[in-house]
Amino acid sequence: MRILKNFREAEGEIKRDLKEMGLQIVANRMQDKTGDFNTLELINYGYTILEPRLEDLNPVMPWAEVEWVERRQGIEGNPVNPGRSFAHRTNVWDEFIEIDGRPVPAGKKWTDEPVPVGSITQMAYTYPERFAMNWQVRKIIYELRNHPASRQLFVSMWDPHQDIDRIGDRRVPCSLGWHFMLRDGKLHMTYYMRSCDFMTHWHNDCWLALKLLHYVAKAAGVEPGQYCQFINSFHVYEKDVEDVF
Repeated sequence: MRILKNFREAEGEIKRDLKEMGLQIVANRMQDKTGDFNTLELINYGYTILEPRLEDLNPVMPWAEVEWVERRQGIEGNPVNPGRSFAHRTNVWDEFIEIDGRPVPAGKKWTDEPVPVGSITQMAYTYPERFAMNWQVRKIIYELRNHPASRQLFVSMWDPHQDIDRIGDRRVPCSLGWHFMLRDGKLHMTYYMRSCDFMTHWHNDCWLALKLLHYVAKAAGVEPGQYCQFINSFHVYEKDVEDVF
């Protein structure tokens, strides 16, 4: 486990590790899409940031701000799908809009052809929807206030009732969940991911996770602490290697 001071230091270490230790993986699938998705991959990658600061990250704006507003709405019981955030980053998310619960064909977007009247256009899932499940974030905050030494404070993004049947067919979450522990007056977060694309999503994922940490800490009346992340597949796509290194 690497112990790093801040995200800027972490970014340099991650780039070096991907370049020196990344394994060449031949892949023809990414979420519900087929194509050439060859990667350089690190498996079971983990690190801790001692001084995690939002200002050390460079998320895609204004998408990230709008995305966080919608995630907060989900936490507070008003989830949206698809919401407005995807429209600020159509080059990434347009291809994942589904029509009547089915992905559009590979290489196409939902806007390529007229949508049949009465059809529902939305994502397979959204973070606001998952945060809203069973009021899980609010229950974590309640437990922090009443049982601050708890080791059970986990917010889940993965839903086994839905996602296991979607594997290979529809989008499933890259984020598995977030674990919180209050120690020495500070709230520490561990972020578990099954998969993370360093080039396209890492800054965004970390920034949004920190926003969640700050939200929960403020609601519980404590200070945010360390940020830890475990990623089973931390990768950069072959097409992006030159831009990363």
